[in-house]
Amino acid sequence: MRWELLLPALLCFALAIAAGTAKLVLIMNRTTGRSSWGVALRTVLVGRYYDNITPGAVGGQPFQIYYLTKNGYSAAESAAIPLAAFMSMQLAFILLAIVMFLGFGGMILSETIRVTAWIGLLFYAFFPIVILLSVIFPKAIAAATEWVFSLLHRMKLVKDKDAAVASARGHISEYSNCIRSLLKRKRLCVQILFLSLVYQLAMHMIPFFVLLAFGGELNWLSCLATAMAINSSISFIPTPGNAGAAEGSFYLVFSQLTSGSVFWAMLIWRFFNYYAWIVLGWVAYGTMYMDKKPDAKEQ
Repeated sequence: MRWELLLPALLCFALAIAAGTAKLVLIMNRTTGRSSWGVALRTVLVGRYYDNITPGAVGGQPFQIYYLTKNGYSAAESAAIPLAAFMSMQLAFILLAIVMFLGFGGMILSETIRVTAWIGLLFYAFFPIVILLSVIFPKAIAAATEWVFSLLHRMKLVKDKDAAVASARGHISEYSNCIRSLLKRKRLCVQILFLSLVYQLAMHMIPFFVLLAFGGELNWLSCLATAMAINSSISFIPTPGNAGAAEGSFYLVFSQLTSGSVFWAMLIWRFFNYYAWIVLGWVAYGTMYMDKKPDAKEQ
């Protein structure tokens, strides 16, 4: 056991938090002219906290919107800031995963893992694709939305079709307007995408250092591709934090690639990937009283 190799894993985790926070500060500055590193950091931490304790990771954004509203941002700004961060994070994962799967997936992953990883990536990309299509083809997406809810209504899964369609169209329109506004700021788009790539690379490099610490022998690019395949293949598991599927996938996949203590490596990786966010979310809650007044400016 080489405990010193857990330090780079910790630094990767810290780098991911820093990249996520810097991205929010950048979006705040460019869209509202006002930012706070403290508010941005707590927004990142509580967002990840709620993502990890709600099924399907659906709780993070609503709370981020609520929290930003409480800190003096308008309803539109509070919705646009987390959405821009979310969309850039999704796009960064998709781009990086495609490169990794095409470049290394065939050499190191089994057929089953490759297939589930590509299916998971399609699931992962569904929401960003719908939003982008709504920007390009608003009428077609509106018609498709009504058709989907009509089908669900006939299947007795939706009671009030008209209300559901109106709500869905409202959310899609709000998101589309936000994306349309962001696309006008090309430099900002490039910057937040770069920070999202840093976040994704940092989080997916943690398994490499953890496995090295336990005596594993892996090429870092192969490990990166494998870690991304695991996250992609479990993205459609509707448990809080993908609990169960994440641990099982990590153990099964990496046990074939390294002679180290994979079980203990999996537990430490899961701490960085899941439990640490919950602990930091508690800390963020405890420090919310430190938020500055809404009119305070911090560049």
